[in-house]
Amino acid sequence: METGFGMGGLGMGLGLLFWIFIFLAFYYVLVEKNKTGKIEATPADILKHRYAAGEITREEYLEIQREI
Repeated sequence: METGFGMGGLGMGLGLLFWIFIFLAFYYVLVEKNKTGKIEATPADILKHRYAAGEITREEYLEIQREI
């Protein structure tokens, strides 16, 4: 006579935990890794961006470029 407390419930629970673990692993690899894996911009990159956006003049760009 079966009581219903055998491996069926435990197996289903472990299966659910397995899929939760897989989901969290993919989430970390695909989402969190992209957040922390960014390459920081160098001062020269920031200077080029500011010049391209028109925030500084050519003379300011050349002067700052000589300094860095």
